[in-house]
Amino acid sequence: MAADTRHVNAGSKWAVLAAAGASTLLGTSDFSIVAIALPSFTEVFDASTSTVVWIALSYQLIVLGLALPMGRLGDQFGNKTVFATGALIYAIGLVGAAAAPNILILIALRALQGAGAAMMVSLSLGLVSSAFPPNERGKALGLMASVAGFGLMSGPALGGILLDTLGWRSIFWVRAPFGFAGFVLAMVYLRDVRATADRRTDFSGAALLFAALVLMAVGLNRGSAEGWTSPLVLVAFPLSAVAMTAFALHSVRTGSPVVDIRMFRNPALSVSSALMLMAGVSMMAVTFAMPFYLLIARGLSPAATGLIMLMAPAMFIVFPPFTGRLSDRIGPRVPTTIGLSLSAAALFLLANLNLSTSIPVIVGILVLSGIGGSFFQAPNQSVIMSAAPRDRVGTVSALIPTLRYIGIITGVAASEAIFTSGLGEPGLGGADAGTVTAAARTVFLVFGGVASLAAVAALFRTGGRS
Repeated sequence: MAADTRHVNAGSKWAVLAAAGASTLLGTSDFSIVAIALPSFTEVFDASTSTVVWIALSYQLIVLGLALPMGRLGDQFGNKTVFATGALIYAIGLVGAAAAPNILILIALRALQGAGAAMMVSLSLGLVSSAFPPNERGKALGLMASVAGFGLMSGPALGGILLDTLGWRSIFWVRAPFGFAGFVLAMVYLRDVRATADRRTDFSGAALLFAALVLMAVGLNRGSAEGWTSPLVLVAFPLSAVAMTAFALHSVRTGSPVVDIRMFRNPALSVSSALMLMAGVSMMAVTFAMPFYLLIARGLSPAATGLIMLMAPAMFIVFPPFTGRLSDRIGPRVPTTIGLSLSAAALFLLANLNLSTSIPVIVGILVLSGIGGSFFQAPNQSVIMSAAPRDRVGTVSALIPTLRYIGIITGVAASEAIFTSGLGEPGLGGADAGTVTAAARTVFLVFGGVASLAAVAALFRTGGRS
């Protein structure tokens, strides 16, 4: 994909990066900021955990289901229109959520935020890729990865501070200015250039894709919470498969599909997408299993556990600009292979943890894991965006957050299933420190294998340069 700098005014590429960065910061911090407040919501609204969880799920499901359709709308009706509208909707949703009088209205406003977020995150990487020339694209995407890392790292700490000092409403209104800032920057610095003159809207394809992804997400989420044989899960997965099959058949038969699956005939796009999904699933093994090991097996405090867990995402602030520039110079194969290899090595090292492993060693392994993810992310995203057809830049840009969300929910669900199986019949309540450690080690070992397969695929991917 050649850089199309018509999307921005001359000299404003950094303003475009700022607008896209604001949307990325909001998106990556949202999950952890809201998640840390869920226990408080049960008390504030006198609601059950099964109800409160929809404050998070309503947002996540809407983002997952709408990101790809919104990316296509950006191609058809202009990135500026869709992105700026999304930023405004998201900011309004935050203000409304801060004033929500009851939990049902809060859940509805979270869904509204999800719609706005889908419009922003689906186009942010495409905007940055179009604003920067090919020899600077890796650097720009590396800076975006740093912003994402800061959002991931700061979310829990910021959420905790806001809850303790200003109350639960502050976790919404304090972020609204970033949404309004993204709207203003988009209106001032973006030009509404359409990637295609085809204005036909594939409502049927969008509905089928939305149903397939949301049903899959519900099945994975509820399977880990209610059991894999619960009625909801047994219904959700087959319906998701039916909807996805219908979507694939519809996509190849319609003239202007919301996602043209024939794009994936390009090995650069298909392999890089598969690598991103495998890497995301593997990284979630650390996010899921390490807190159980640190809190229960080692008996550390929540504060100490939180500080140790910050080591991996902290690397996403430091390294992505460097790895992005490296990818610009030598191509993506070496950085992505190194990154996935380091991630696999970190997981295999974690698979050898025991009850006497020193804390500095654990911190070092998590730093290694974070460096591995940093080496992989920006170069691989650069390959995906470079492989985008000119009339599908928004769609391919939206593919990246969609794969990220699928990786998160799949990784958590798979890690939970492996971990629970390792605990045995008594479950977590009856498990001793050794059993918890062994269960966590099994999770790390399995996903170390997944990361290793991804590293081999990255090494032998077609083409050494993007």
